[in-house]
Amino acid sequence: MLERCEVDPDRWTIDAFMDALASGNKRAGFTVAEPAGQRDPVAYLGWQIKNAIDPNEPTPAEEAQLRAIQARAELEARRREREAEEARWASRDQAAIDEAIAAMHEQQRAWERARRHPGGAAE
Repeated sequence: MLERCEVDPDRWTIDAFMDALASGNKRAGFTVAEPAGQRDPVAYLGWQIKNAIDPNEPTPAEEAQLRAIQARAELEARRREREAEEARWASRDQAAIDEAIAAMHEQQRAWERARRHPGGAAE
């Protein structure tokens, strides 16, 4: 029956299938006919399945898996962004450190020159 309705039984759990069937019936406003009033119960079930389940849509388990993959990808993207920002900050800090060290070296050289040549005499 499921194959006739193009529903792959390997993709669905019984629980998810029954929930989808009930939700589809509720969404469409269908009520289940009394068994005695059903001319062909198997055809009626097939009609309900076709109306409730789109075989091209992901199952609840597949949707959960897709959400998990997306969440992992988002976490990884945020991690890469954070690492890139940390690297930018580190390079900024390193430039400031290098600049401060260069300034200290220049001050040290100026102090040594002044010490060797008091009164501003040329070297």
